[in-house]
Amino acid sequence: MFDIGFWELMLIGVMGLVVLGPERLPIAIRTIRGWITGARKFTDTMKSELSEELRVHELHANLKKKQNKVIWLICHQRWLNPLNPYKKLRQW
Repeated sequence: MFDIGFWELMLIGVMGLVVLGPERLPIAIRTIRGWITGARKFTDTMKSELSEELRVHELHANLKKKQNKVIWLICHQRWLNPLNPYKKLRQW
């Protein structure tokens, strides 16, 4: 993703060791790892929720199409045969 190689990571580690010292560096690494884990969980949750919303929207659109088709068939059937409104509708 960021195209960071081995030597770049080593340079960051040595700089962190110099700046933070050997006592605070493990705590800083754990803290950063926790932030990254939290961000990944957040993005995974958002992806799953968005895909679920898209699926619900698609199902709603399909239901609306079918509902309009059934309404059209009922109106068309009554227009063609107004004396027998209880006649079965043809299959769609």
